[in-house]
Amino acid sequence: MDVEDSNKYGAIKLDELEQFEKDIGARLPEDYRSFLILHNGGTPEKYLVCWPGAHEPAEVWNDSLGLHNGPTYSRLDSVTEGLKEYLPKGIIPFASDPGGNFFCIGISGDYFGKIYFWDHERAQEKESCSFLAGSFTEFVAGLVAEEDA
Repeated sequence: MDVEDSNKYGAIKLDELEQFEKDIGARLPEDYRSFLILHNGGTPEKYLVCWPGAHEPAEVWNDSLGLHNGPTYSRLDSVTEGLKEYLPKGIIPFASDPGGNFFCIGISGDYFGKIYFWDHERAQEKESCSFLAGSFTEFVAGLVAEEDA
């Protein structure tokens, strides 16, 4: 996958990744973990997201979160901490859209490895996360380039 602004705030430090995993009590799914190690933020060149079963993009992957010393709004640790009271236990954010919503990944239980969309306007509702894909790999494979939309 081609990513714009890969490692924008510097490459990830493996000890920081391991500490983050310790803090959240889980090892990240391997496909997402590999993406984080390679890119530590950035935006895929194919950034439009289709809902399951849809053929037209409806969401935009705006910016990936990373483990770095950049702005808190783009830091995986900061955003995870800030959203933990809103997201179901076992789900953490990994990227944002332009409207304050987040793409999330399951890190435990039945959620593990699956991709969800968290809608901030439904934050107080029990079902604020909607299923998008069975894995990070599947999610990325379904991304659409703007010229193909």
